[in-house]
Amino acid sequence: MIFFDWGKSELSGDGKATLDRIATEFAASGKAQLTLSSHSDRSGSSIVNLAMSRKRAEVAAAYLESKGIAPAAIRIVAVGEADQLIQTDDGVREIQNRRIDIQF
Repeated sequence: MIFFDWGKSELSGDGKATLDRIATEFAASGKAQLTLSSHSDRSGSSIVNLAMSRKRAEVAAAYLESKGIAPAAIRIVAVGEADQLIQTDDGVREIQNRRIDIQF
């Protein structure tokens, strides 16, 4: 998982380090598909949260592509505020819900 600051789509140093490890493991695995499921917290409107989750996934995908993973091998799933890791009420900022789950 990688996490994002509120209202941001930029990768943190920790996020980049995690994606570097993912790129290395993916290349060694021989797997054909990598899925980035991007989530948001419930601090904005559901439409804005869905768009932000897509933007974050696109940023992560572009970073992985810069590390040699083919664009066709990356699948983006924008989840928005659905499927919260930490259940919160509307309007609550929760960093653990602003995340990308990575599977291959």
